[in-house]
Amino acid sequence: LVLVRAFFKQYGFSSTEQAALCLIAGLNPFCALLSFSLMPELLFTSLLLLSLLLAERCASWSGMGLSGIVAGLAYLTRAAAMPLLLTVPLVLVFRKKYKSAIIFTIAMLPAIAGWQLWTWHHLSPSHDLVTLYYTNYLGFQIYNVGLADLPSVVWHNFDAFLIGIGKLLLFDLGPLGSKHIERVVAIAAIAGIARLARRTGQ
Repeated sequence: LVLVRAFFKQYGFSSTEQAALCLIAGLNPFCALLSFSLMPELLFTSLLLLSLLLAERCASWSGMGLSGIVAGLAYLTRAAAMPLLLTVPLVLVFRKKYKSAIIFTIAMLPAIAGWQLWTWHHLSPSHDLVTLYYTNYLGFQIYNVGLADLPSVVWHNFDAFLIGIGKLLLFDLGPLGSKHIERVVAIAAIAGIARLARRTGQ
């Protein structure tokens, strides 16, 4: 929550807005559930936020290197951090901070390369669907999803992404119609992020 508050502060939210948003984040049932279960989501979120805050605030090379290392740790917690390897350097290149982009990439890359090498050397030789699903997600997708199925998979994942965003604020509205409201909230949230980015330049 301290990192969430720092993130909101960096984006120019007032003290009242920061407090309200931190309260929503802290009382979110999913956050509460994950705070006492053996799942990596809260650790991942903390590392992700710390990496982004360091990348935004640090002008020094050592600070940017630390941001890359923390991003690597976030990746080792959840593979969902992998896009940082592309997005953070890309933003830095747009800002003409070429050396910072290189340092971030070099600092994050060992975690990704090390984990990929380890998993490649320890892949299960079994090719049944259950083993593939739990040990080789890409292999499972290649085996189970043909090119003709790809648009449907992308569409269903995008829809789940929107509903997931909506659930951050709405939790669960009940059996009828809640998914439509969650989609609307998600689209409004994405539009708000775009406005916030234009306003702050971040």
